[in-house]
Parts: sequence; C-alpha cells; structure tokens
Amino acid sequence: MAEIISIICICILVMIVIVIICSILECKKLTIKAYDVCSERLPASFDGYKIMVLADLHNMINDGRDETIINYIKENKPDIIVLAGDMIVCTREAEDDNMRTAAFLSRLSELAHCYYGYGNHEKGLEEAVHGVPVDSFARYKDKLSDCSEIRLLDNETIEIKKGKDAIKLSGLNIDIDYYKRLIPTRLTKAYIDDKLGSKVPEDYVILIAHNPDYYKTYARWGADLVFSGHNHGGLVRFPLAGGVISPKLHIFPRYDYGKYEDGNTTMLVSGGMGAHSIKIRVNNVPELLLVTLRKKSE
Repeated sequence: MAEIISIICICILVMIVIVIICSILECKKLTIKAYDVCSERLPASFDGYKIMVLADLHNMINDGRDETIINYIKENKPDIIVLAGDMIVCTREAEDDNMRTAAFLSRLSELAHCYYGYGNHEKGLEEAVHGVPVDSFARYKDKLSDCSEIRLLDNETIEIKKGKDAIKLSGLNIDIDYYKRLIPTRLTKAYIDDKLGSKVPEDYVILIAHNPDYYKTYARWGADLVFSGHNHGGLVRFPLAGGVISPKLHIFPRYDYGKYEDGNTTMLVSGGMGAHSIKIRVNNVPELLLVTLRKKSE
C-alpha cells in the first residue's frame, strides 16, 4: 500500500513539474488568431476594415515580446488597435511595470489609433484595491496621456468615420463587483443603458466589454460585435472540453475562448497575451486577434 501511495505521489509531482515547464515555455510564445466578422449591418465603406485586438497583456513585455508585438502590428497594418482591458496588473508591487506598459502602449499608438477599454485590473487600480496607492491610476493615465493617439473609453462611445460611413465604438467600464469570484453579480441591460445610453438601432456598434460572462446582456443591449478577454482561455485547455477554470474560479467557463454568435451579436473572446500571479497556460498560447470586418450581402 505504501508503495502505491509513493507511486501516486511521484506521478502527481511529475505532472506538476510538467505543467510548470509547459507554462513557462508557453507564456513566452505569441501568435495571431485571425477572424472574419460578417454582417449585413456593416456600412459598405468598412468592408475589409482591420482591427488588432490586445487583451490581458498584464505587463508581459519583457524578453523581446514588446518588439514581437510591434512587428506583428506592422506586418498586418490594422486600421485601429483595440486594447480590451487588463494591460496592467493591479498590485502595489507592479507600479513600475505598469508605467513601462504605458510607455509601450504609446509606441503602439504610433502605428495606429488605439482605443482602450477597462478591465478589472484597470478598474481595481482606479479604485485603489489591494492596497495600491490612491493616485496610482492617475499617474498611469497621465503617462498614457503623453500620447494623444490613445483614447481611454470610460463608459464612452465614439464615432469612427470612413468615407461617407461611420461605426460606433463603445468602452464599457463595469463596477468591480461584476468581477467577484465564485458568486456572479447579475448585469442588466438597464445597467449598460445607464453607463452607455441606449443603443441606436441603426448604428453598427462595437463594444469593448472585458468580462465575457455577460454576453447575453451585451446582445440584449444591441452590440453588433463584442471584444472580450478576462478568462485567459481557461488557463489549461483540453481538446473538446475547452478551458478548465476562469479567474472567477468557474470550472469550465461557458465563454472561455473564441467566437460566439447570438442573433446579430458576435463576441470574440481572446485567450489573452499574458498572465499574472500564478502564471499557468497549457495548450493555450498567448495571442493577439486580427479581426477583419466584412460586409455581408443582404
């Protein structure tokens, strides 16, 4: 019996070591996931419009990753760059790294206009949770403001024009309660209406909404396309079963990764570009999204 227990313990230890090694190697990788998003509602001038989406970077720009990201963007020549939240880390110890990330994002803005939506780490820094200094987010925003090509969308909608046509881009900044672990907080359409206003039916609207768990509510609000992240692809991904666990500690989260469609609403959930705290990623290579909008024939 003692021998069996020893063998089991050794097997568990070996598995843990394998996961750690795989995670270290995988976190250093970076790839591009391409999507075409088709809609009859898309204005004709935006057919072929390219958007590069970065989510959950978590300050991971060391060891040449910053140059890799920049080269990917240069090669693909997006019309705009969307930062879909959690570019930084909300801890007291991360402030210097957060400022380096702000400087890096300024470099991205030299390649294309950048539109930045809040994630839970930006929201946490803004509300000074986890003991971060109350002025940390103000300093971070000041660093971003050094570059006029980065637009931080704090429950704000802007218009993007191309030729005679226009689309809308909205950045939803939800309260920190909506990121609580284990027990979900219900998000209503009325809440989004209060933050962003009612969606105009005729408008084609892209919504930056970091938490994908509320996809059905985003669809009820009327978003045509949603960019999300947050779930880091479920950390460890199994074939067919998908991601294992979300940052909210939900096992096999429903919206962990990829493309989802509900009526006129498409949501793209990025697997993210980095990790924080416990840096586990297995079968889950960090990624940027390259999204091409397509005008679908009526």
